[in-house]
Amino acid sequence: MKLKFISMSLLIMLIGIILFSACKVSVSTSTSVAPVTSTSISSLTSTQVPATTKTTPSGNWWDKFGQPKYGGTFNVWVGDFGNVGIDPGKRMGRPYHYWLDRLFAPSDWTLDRTINPFKTEFIPSEYHVGLLATGWEQKDPKTIRVYLREGVRWQNKPPVNGREFVASDVQYQYERLLGIGEFAEDGPNPFYSSELSNIEKVIAVDKFTVDFIFKTASIWNIYDILCPPGTTGSIGMAPEWVKQGDVDNWKNAVGTGPWILSEFLPGVSLTYQKNHDYWGYDERYPQNKIPYIDTLKLVQITDKATAIAALRTGKIDQMAESRTGPSWVEAENIRKTNPEVNVDWWTCPGPSIAFGFSKQTIFNDIRVRQALQMCIDREAIAKSYYFGKVEPTPCHLAHPLHAGWYLPYDKWPEDLKDLFNYNPVKAKELLKEAGVKTPVNVNINAGNADDLNVLQVILSYFKDIGVNVEIISNDMPAHMSIISSAKYEYMYYDKKSGRFERPSSSILMYKSDYVDNNQKVSDSNFDNLVERFQSANTIDEAKEYFIEADLYAMRQCWQVILFPITVPVLWQSYIKGYSGEQLQSEIFGYYAASVLSGY
Repeated sequence: MKLKFISMSLLIMLIGIILFSACKVSVSTSTSVAPVTSTSISSLTSTQVPATTKTTPSGNWWDKFGQPKYGGTFNVWVGDFGNVGIDPGKRMGRPYHYWLDRLFAPSDWTLDRTINPFKTEFIPSEYHVGLLATGWEQKDPKTIRVYLREGVRWQNKPPVNGREFVASDVQYQYERLLGIGEFAEDGPNPFYSSELSNIEKVIAVDKFTVDFIFKTASIWNIYDILCPPGTTGSIGMAPEWVKQGDVDNWKNAVGTGPWILSEFLPGVSLTYQKNHDYWGYDERYPQNKIPYIDTLKLVQITDKATAIAALRTGKIDQMAESRTGPSWVEAENIRKTNPEVNVDWWTCPGPSIAFGFSKQTIFNDIRVRQALQMCIDREAIAKSYYFGKVEPTPCHLAHPLHAGWYLPYDKWPEDLKDLFNYNPVKAKELLKEAGVKTPVNVNINAGNADDLNVLQVILSYFKDIGVNVEIISNDMPAHMSIISSAKYEYMYYDKKSGRFERPSSSILMYKSDYVDNNQKVSDSNFDNLVERFQSANTIDEAKEYFIEADLYAMRQCWQVILFPITVPVLWQSYIKGYSGEQLQSEIFGYYAASVLSGY
């Protein structure tokens, strides 16, 4: 269904899902969301101050889009919802928790995109804005005080019924996640125990003040609050909701966010209506209460051809998804045949092959892993499969856009470069040294929404050195269950060539006790590097440990890695002002409310 009125403003993009919308005019008055910055975070002595808005000679950079209007419906394509969970304390389904709000958000819509284009998930602290919180202060090396916004109310539906949001709500949520206080018998939340391991406790100091107390002083403590992993930053565990039970019932979902979940049809759609009592105002137009749009609808269409047809006919307003979205060729065809559809490109991690270590296989021998790393012709894949539009430079735990965290390839040690140079002769020698009699038959698990075509290309190189690989494909929910429980036999298809979430999350990938260490890597040297990284007190120190851990992981060849890729994002031309942002799914709801509108 098309937008019901005219066009739309500033399209917001996130790593997996994106939304926008449409029209009618209305005005109200209040104050806008305040940007939150820090100029001395590396020394752990930070207090937030408003950031300066950059303007063009003719005024604000967003003036060219015109005045936003109210009303309308926006339809966003989703390839497969998978297992949508409602409980904010669980991972599954969190990309769709748009009824929640966060303490802070990693973007500032008044900031000119030439200053920061917001192209990756990791956004430095100076570009955050306060949402449920208005600022923070470093009280001592292990304590960060967060000041909450007054006047915020829970959505007006049972069982919370629109009561005021207060500091004890934040404390309650973190106690449930940490397994302390009244949740001591439950123990730490298994989904987030690793990411939250440095938080000792959270205390409501008064009605609108919260202290986060950490076990050790670290530069990353503030990022555990500003942009925490998963839904830990999305405050939604109202005590009344949790205590009544049936937390996974979508009809009971309640938060402080701009959207109210109004209908969930599994495998069909998720529909949200605007929260008329939402506290927020447009950062660019402080007199305008948000949300602008009336209805936000996510529509599942599993068949990609059907989804593309819906986009061509205007039944879908936007589609972009790294796994199941249009291919390069499909996007170029749409550009030619449907000029009213805009096409742009997202950067994202590229394909990789993950080895399992929960049991003994030939891949426990590093020489076998090195052989598969060396037998890949990355330049040929980049030129042929990706039409020469991506750089074939390998990278792993950090994306090249993360300046300072990614060590450029030309600065790599020569012995590490040798592992990624195309050398099938040396690869065969390594297999022979490891005692592998070729041909050898193994298998790999992949989801039906994965790029099985590029996987076939990679496996053809394996076959050239005598390693024959059978693909075992399942639907995505079943596939993810197999991977998370380590029930695959040898390998699985992954996308970890150039991760672009925050470094403190990506470095956990191989930590032995990390809940998402699906390969079951157990390496004390890597664990030690992670611990040193986590206890760093300056950004420069953290960068040194991160790069050391990244190089160590690549030397171990725990994954066969390629290079970052780009994927197309398509949207109707009546959507105006999109700047190419990739925003974390958990905070997308706020941006869908604050800048998506008709003009």
